[in-house]
Amino acid sequence: MTDLINMQISESCDKVVLDVFTQMTDIEPERVNYRENNLNEIEYDGIISIVSFTGEKRGRIILGIQKILADYITLQVYGKSNPTNDEVLEVISELNNIVSGNIASEYKKISGIIMKVTPPSIFFGKRIIVSTAQITNSRYDYLTLYGSFFLNVGFERG
Repeated sequence: MTDLINMQISESCDKVVLDVFTQMTDIEPERVNYRENNLNEIEYDGIISIVSFTGEKRGRIILGIQKILADYITLQVYGKSNPTNDEVLEVISELNNIVSGNIASEYKKISGIIMKVTPPSIFFGKRIIVSTAQITNSRYDYLTLYGSFFLNVGFERG
């Protein structure tokens, strides 16, 4: 894959996150950091949702979101205060599913490669450690008025 395609895919991941968050929650996140790395372990306090890509190209997306922000997003979606943990996890799973589906669509537009999206796995707690395949990945950190979140995207080479 050329550097130009990689750059276009990276830009589209950021755009998808910003668009989905704004449309689904009326929250306008600000990207405060971007980096590429080869880390194969992520530690986080809050909620982690993981979606994998299968098909011609394989990879995964990890969405990490602070609980306070997840509660606010759930409030926006359901329109009620004090959501249950199940409701919060359901909303964040669906949010990651939408982000992942849109990224898979953008990937196809840019590269012509088709990827299928798996159902999300979701975890909630303190010091969650996620071990991932040894792949180059991109991490986007975002800040909102209600908390922060990150998106970590990685695809197999080749």
